[in-house]
Amino acid sequence: MAYARPPENDPKETSRALERFIQHLYWGDDLDTDQARENLDHGLVEIIYNDGGHCANGLLVTQNGYFLTPKHCIEDDTATKLVKLHDGKIYAIEEICEIAGDDDIALAKAPIQGKCRPAKYRLFNYDPQRGMPLALKSRENGELVTNYGFFQRAWDTGSTLERGGYKSQNREQFEMTMLTAKGNSGSVIIGQEAELIGFLKGTDRQHNTSTGVKLMKALELVSLYSQRLRKM
Repeated sequence: MAYARPPENDPKETSRALERFIQHLYWGDDLDTDQARENLDHGLVEIIYNDGGHCANGLLVTQNGYFLTPKHCIEDDTATKLVKLHDGKIYAIEEICEIAGDDDIALAKAPIQGKCRPAKYRLFNYDPQRGMPLALKSRENGELVTNYGFFQRAWDTGSTLERGGYKSQNREQFEMTMLTAKGNSGSVIIGQEAELIGFLKGTDRQHNTSTGVKLMKALELVSLYSQRLRKM
């Protein structure tokens, strides 16, 4: 596992910015729906291959390049992938900072210049109910794409999802009645008021469902890295 080098910003300053991002779980409601949606659109990054082809998506946590994405989208070889922002600017993936392998989520860093300030989103702090309307936002070849579906069910640590004879251990993940496409991994899953619920992990075309990773698991990962920085 590769951990990030100490950031150019003071580690404790970066830690404070990451903690402020997490605190938006409680203070993000002061954003109106339009502003929350705009912030998500601007924070959504496209992960591309070196030849410009689409790979996946992620979401900025700070303005200077920390972002969240599924682990499987970047773990194989970060040298062959780049991060493309909403304005078309492209950056290398500098480091994988922290990963939660069982939950398929990673915190990574692109070398975007500027102060380490937290991005601000509405963060969903409740248990979704079956049938809750959801939207999936992704960026493909520079264009925003939105899919729609419904929350189906969740499963937590130690539970087993069994389907078609295949069993796998899953943590803090959930199922949606939403069919997505290859390359949608890392897209953001949001509610009707643009509140961030989680990240797309993958899709099951046989059953017309998709799997998401809950936001809380991503926030736990951000908190873990923040604690690591405070010890530097």
